[in-house]
Amino acid sequence: MAIVSGSRQTYDNAASIKENVEDIIYDISPTDTPFMNNAGRINVQNTTFEWQTESLPDPVSTNKHEEAVAFAADTMVDSTRVTNVTQISLRNAVVSGTQLAVSQYGKTTELAHQLMLAARILKNDVEKALVSANPKIAGSSGTARQTRALEHWIVTNDTRGTGGAQATSETAAMTDGTQAALTEDNVEAAMQSAWTAGAQPDVMMVGPFQKRTISGFTGRSNTRQMVDVNTVSSNITLFASDFGDLRVMMNRKQRDRTVFLLDFEYWKVAFLRPFTRQEISKVGDADREQLIVEFGLQSSNEKASAAIFDRSTS
Repeated sequence: MAIVSGSRQTYDNAASIKENVEDIIYDISPTDTPFMNNAGRINVQNTTFEWQTESLPDPVSTNKHEEAVAFAADTMVDSTRVTNVTQISLRNAVVSGTQLAVSQYGKTTELAHQLMLAARILKNDVEKALVSANPKIAGSSGTARQTRALEHWIVTNDTRGTGGAQATSETAAMTDGTQAALTEDNVEAAMQSAWTAGAQPDVMMVGPFQKRTISGFTGRSNTRQMVDVNTVSSNITLFASDFGDLRVMMNRKQRDRTVFLLDFEYWKVAFLRPFTRQEISKVGDADREQLIVEFGLQSSNEKASAAIFDRSTS
């Protein structure tokens, strides 16, 4: 019963009070996948998939001939076959019979909720794998296949710190170097290298620390902009270099020490099996399902992009 004491009221039967639990579960864990969203998509039919690249020879200034010159065949331009492999990534959900039967706040069913979470986690895993420095692993009995990833691909237009080195092969690990601060000159030099190779990157993909560094570039002092009296603006979303404009894009999944200058036309996510929901045979008093995807990264021509490695993150 309720007991009135002065101006306050207390209860001796708290068990009868209805709980006040909002029927929503709040989760702000990041699930954005900017690289996967912007890269192209292709379907492949084998765990090893291949494509071809070719390059024109350097021009010469001495291409001159006498009149009525005899025909002589030029050296043919040969194409190069390039390969990568797909890797399997999966996440699963296991829910007991009791969890399926009870009513819960913020959920239709526990299994549906856990599968939704598994889908978000798996999507994050794929993005992380795509933008990593992982080398190619062909796979064998007891060894999972691993797709060669973005950092590992870029070897032509690369800037590295002292001691940093490209991988000696597609299956070897690359070597991180001594970290140094990102500068405007780093970006201009990388863009010059890419432009000379015939590339036109238009996206600079960075982690959060490098985004702040870019917004502090001194070249920004030459700009003029109209802002509200109550607004402080230090954001840079477009870097105008001598060799083309770069839209600045942030990616939570990439290593913050690496800055990518990308032309997304030449990057494709290859799917042998798209994101698929699979039921697993029931064991005991539990339902089991998994989400699986088999994917790889195609670098249609790595010369089309550039990377600045080994930048400071503090």
